[in-house]
Amino acid sequence: MKYVMMGCILLAVLMGCRADHTEKEGTRLTVPVTNVIDGDTFKVEINGKEETIRVLLIDTPETHHPKLGVQPYGQAAAAFTKKSLNGKKVTLELAVNGERDAYGRRLAYVFVDGKSLEEQLLRRGLARLAYVYEPNTNHLQAYKKAEDYARKRKLNIWSTKGYAESDGFHPEVIQGYNSSPGKENRGFDPDDKGNCQGKIKGNITHSGDKIYHLSSDPYYFDTVAERCFNSKKEARIAGFRAVK
Repeated sequence: MKYVMMGCILLAVLMGCRADHTEKEGTRLTVPVTNVIDGDTFKVEINGKEETIRVLLIDTPETHHPKLGVQPYGQAAAAFTKKSLNGKKVTLELAVNGERDAYGRRLAYVFVDGKSLEEQLLRRGLARLAYVYEPNTNHLQAYKKAEDYARKRKLNIWSTKGYAESDGFHPEVIQGYNSSPGKENRGFDPDDKGNCQGKIKGNITHSGDKIYHLSSDPYYFDTVAERCFNSKKEARIAGFRAVK
């Protein structure tokens, strides 16, 4: 009887530890992506119902805001997230206790093809660390390291001093920026396979370099576009350079 009681106690302790571990990390779900809205927001199907996911601990520049319009690098962030998630299943690590934001969106850490979406956006300088609140601070150190990598190299949102700050993005510091909604739209989105209908392809490398490829370039058809352009001038205005 003594050993039975000890076994029960041990089992209870193990179960208790497992519950604590799960509560701290949040529930994990692997679900299909149905639509990408912007760099940090997308839709998935959970149990036959479409849900909007807001990626935890990061913020990307706006692309659809009714007042702010399209902010610099917002389209690049959205294009990267579309390229990463479209047509795929993602693993969501839901916020502790299944928390949602003020808009009813589910909050989650996001993993695709075994990689953190947050880390990839931060490392490319397409997102900043933001909205860091306990108890949802998992992976924070890895995210800080990824953001530091982009900061030191002045990639994208960090290329202009004062643009990305702790209180958000400040497009007014970027010369020539027009804050009117839609005025900052340059180019168009590629299809789900990253093709541009023969137009110029804009690609963002792993190191954050923004390079455009003409249809006459040797690697054009192997390049997966994150943005498409009708002219070289349009690509340059959007911050892309020619292949060296």
